[in-house]
Amino acid sequence: MIRLTKYLNLILLINIMVNSNIISVKEEDLDQVIRESCIITDMPQNIILNIVHEVIKSHINSWFYIADFNKINKQLKIDLFNILSTSKKFSTISKEYILYITMLLKKIKHEQLKKQLKIEAKLKYENLSKEALDLKLKNIINKFYLFAKDFQKILKLILAGANVNCQNDIGITPLMWAAMQGHKYVAKMLINASANINIEDQFRNDALLWASINDNKNIAKLLINNGAYINHQNNYMYTALMWAIDNNNKDMIKMLINKKTINLNAKDDKGRTALMLIAGKHTIENHDNYKEIIQMLINNDADINTKDDRGRTATEIAKKKGNTYIEKLLEKYQKSNQ
Repeated sequence: MIRLTKYLNLILLINIMVNSNIISVKEEDLDQVIRESCIITDMPQNIILNIVHEVIKSHINSWFYIADFNKINKQLKIDLFNILSTSKKFSTISKEYILYITMLLKKIKHEQLKKQLKIEAKLKYENLSKEALDLKLKNIINKFYLFAKDFQKILKLILAGANVNCQNDIGITPLMWAAMQGHKYVAKMLINASANINIEDQFRNDALLWASINDNKNIAKLLINNGAYINHQNNYMYTALMWAIDNNNKDMIKMLINKKTINLNAKDDKGRTALMLIAGKHTIENHDNYKEIIQMLINNDADINTKDDRGRTATEIAKKKGNTYIEKLLEKYQKSNQ
């Protein structure tokens, strides 16, 4: 892997050459040159772009598994920050450009890994029967946790002919595992391999519910866009929206509420709606966030007057829990609707 210091040293060298006569510079002036090197404004744009390009590329090329593509590479962010803060000239590079280059390089790397997977799958598993492939796949998905290399094996087995909808002892499929652990690129490949998006485990959780349970908004969005049933309920009658509220995942909540087919008045096994779950929270840390969510729910026809199995409305639940802010807010909406 190409080291960040290579680029920082290159920047420093260019800065020294531009800011001073490197042949005649005195030793006592060198520190001053280095300290002032960050103010360079004449570095050629193509050098700047090439440095940023190579830093991003070096990180992406260090990814060996499809499952690596979901991770937020913290070191890449640190390296880019250090590069961009080294010279004022780097401030001319927009975040959009960096995102574009990153996505482009990820796409190239992803295609390379997919081709490599197909070759390896054929070499390793071509002599195995479908039953043997399925057994190997089931043994992997029966684990308590999957690592990037496990997802790599899963994809190879499926490419070799294993059942993409294989379920473990409690009904978990490869797609559910990808949804749980936030592996979007793995999920895409499984969907392209005809994975059943709406298959359920023994608790009636599907891939969308697992994505919501684990706060993986991008996976949830991918699943919905590919036909996941947004109002699906598990054994406890919980929906993806209810899980998002339980997890305080504001972005997930907003994304789900904005979907036209969502049923905001669905009830869990205790007769509670999404609005009631918010009202029943023990602590409300950010009133403005919940104010916005409640407003979105009501504006999209959430029933403020419906009652749970104990005969309580959302307002009454908020009062019982001591959520005065939510109680007053709901009372305001009730009065305006009368």
